Amino acid sequence: MKASEWIARLPDSPERDSAVSALINNIERDDPETAIIWAETLSDPKTQLSIHNRILKQISDK
Repeated sequence: MKASEWIARLPDSPERDSAVSALINNIERDDPETAIIWAETLSDPKTQLSIHNRILKQISDK
């Protein structure tokens, strides 16, 4: 089972958010679109926005 499949099955919780954040950190450079989709599943809107902004900056810097 892929990590993303395992994470998708986790119930909403701080542990799930931590796992999602780790996944995002691992994929954001190679697959920013998927990283943004995962960011939208985080429970904290401020964290979502922060990650979106970080990824969009990386894209614009290329």
